[in-house]
Amino acid sequence: MIYLSHLLNKPVASGGRSIGRIRDLFVPADDAPSVSSVLVKHGRTSARLPWSSVVSIDEHGCVAVDGAELLDPESSEGELSLCYDLLDKQIVDTDGRRVVRVNDLQLSEVGEQMRVVGVDVSTRGLLRRLGLEQFGERLISLLHLTVAPGIIPWDYVESLDVRHIRLTISRQKWNLLHPADLAEILTDLHVPQRETLFASLDSETAAETLQEMEDDLQVSLFRTLSDEQAASVLEEMDPDEAADLIAQMPPERVANLLSRMEAEDAADVKELLSYEPDSAGGIMTTEFISLPNTLTAQQTIDRLRELEPDAETIYYLYVVDEQERLLGVLSLRDLIVSQPDRQIVTFMKQNCIKVNVDDPVDEARDAIMKYDLLAVPVVDTNGVLHGIIMVDDVIDRMLTPNWKRRFPRII
Repeated sequence: MIYLSHLLNKPVASGGRSIGRIRDLFVPADDAPSVSSVLVKHGRTSARLPWSSVVSIDEHGCVAVDGAELLDPESSEGELSLCYDLLDKQIVDTDGRRVVRVNDLQLSEVGEQMRVVGVDVSTRGLLRRLGLEQFGERLISLLHLTVAPGIIPWDYVESLDVRHIRLTISRQKWNLLHPADLAEILTDLHVPQRETLFASLDSETAAETLQEMEDDLQVSLFRTLSDEQAASVLEEMDPDEAADLIAQMPPERVANLLSRMEAEDAADVKELLSYEPDSAGGIMTTEFISLPNTLTAQQTIDRLRELEPDAETIYYLYVVDEQERLLGVLSLRDLIVSQPDRQIVTFMKQNCIKVNVDDPVDEARDAIMKYDLLAVPVVDTNGVLHGIIMVDDVIDRMLTPNWKRRFPRII
């Protein structure tokens, strides 16, 4: 197997006469990664030779060429330098869902072409670059270590430096990754690459990814969006998450973003912004299912089919009167096993555990933990239902950033 490090600095000969040493290889940036030319340096002068002039490569990496027209030593707009543009650069392994650094490049002769077929992100690749490959192999053998090959097929790799490299994987593939994986990838990237990747996400994926990130990074990325993009992302976020995020923007931008959002989404966020941050109202979400007390079990099931609620909001179903005052709570189990024509008020749980919008967050936390709840409803002094607090919202307040990443969201 041939690696880029095997060729770099190796002599190039033409007609038995040395004409310099290999300093770089070039491939087209918008085509299959086949080597198009080789940069040769002799003394203080450099020149490029077309790869078609290469006659042979011996077992030591020495290259023999036929006489050929010399090319400009600088890469053109449509070319990619393997050394300058790829080695030591960050890339995203979309198959392994991680950020990796290029230590070497794997090459393969395909007919008369030399192609880039893989990226070596292993320790072996780094040792090979440093000329310590044999020493490393002896050390690995002596210590009985198992070292993964660390070769990622080229097709699984996407460069984030879009100024030089065509994206080899469509944006849709980014959008198929789990938001938690995307958040981790973005966290590991340098700022320019992070912003490039984030800008390529659709609004829904961007919103879900932001909700998986730490606050400072979340705010930093959100500020890179235009007002139109930011409003679209806020509409896709959970209302409580959107309110927490927009509250960290300057007042004039808050007003502008709210004016661009859909009226219903903006109203939910405005309501949440009106509460103290450390109150039950400040951390609740306005996404919940409330049902009129006049419905039967079958009518309730029909209503749920019509609403198609998210999984997060369907654990409990809240029964309210005409003034939206909380009367009781239904479980899905009780609803499913009930007779279709039975009124839901006859089997709902009355006097359910609840907190007031102005109660401190600690009271919501204590209620959820004490009664082993997935969510607790939030009401005002008149008993009107305004929102719910999910168990993961409480956990977010209790855990350190490191533990937050380990604890799964309940949705």
